[in-house]
Amino acid sequence: MASIISASTTSATALNLSGDTTGILQLATGATPTTAVTIDASQNVGIGTTSPGGYKLNVNGASVNIGATGTGNPSLQAVTTDAAGISYLALQNGTRNYSIRDEGTAGALTFRDDTAVAERMRIDSSGNVLVTSPAGLGYGTGSGGTVTQATSKSTSVTLNKPTGQITMNNAALLSTVTASFTLYNSLIAATDIIILTLKSGTGTGGAYTFVTEAGGGGCVIDVTNRSVGTLSEALVLNFAIIKGATS
Repeated sequence: MASIISASTTSATALNLSGDTTGILQLATGATPTTAVTIDASQNVGIGTTSPGGYKLNVNGASVNIGATGTGNPSLQAVTTDAAGISYLALQNGTRNYSIRDEGTAGALTFRDDTAVAERMRIDSSGNVLVTSPAGLGYGTGSGGTVTQATSKSTSVTLNKPTGQITMNNAALLSTVTASFTLYNSLIAATDIIILTLKSGTGTGGAYTFVTEAGGGGCVIDVTNRSVGTLSEALVLNFAIIKGATS
């Protein structure tokens, strides 16, 4: 059993009390008291359940709202199922509504902008990640960085970011000659894929070939002048790391 405190339905100034020695405390309401909150002997709290199950807070119900109620107020809502039988977790920040949904028989988890009535990302039943935003999939502001070569086109640079720009030295590069330099980056593993592109307007179009060789802690970048003449350009290379695996 438990020690129970219940609201009286016969007196405006009374509480009904009962007790035992289990160390469990319950709060109950109603003419025939129904337990609403349970605090067990380990100080775990259950709401809507008399067995918190070892959780510091265990809330059991068809839906849960944390925060202010009403349209436009910030809140976090956990709903077991909606009218279509979909389980979801919703976040309302006052101006927009978002949700994470279990798509049921589709076996997928979706991330939605409910204000725009749009799916933004889906993890399907095979673990594939699908992005539906027109902006695509990539790195956002704050994840990148820049670095500039000093001295020559063979000078090593260090940039410990998953994406960024490398501004190469403007030293002369003879026709058909390859300049190699190392990008030291602690995020790069030997199994990773390094995507490398030339920023538009920073070099003669079609005049260069770029090759990357990934290793633990960095990669070697080879830049070859394919033109028939010497070029002295401060090339700006955009790079991004895609994490890879062999198993």
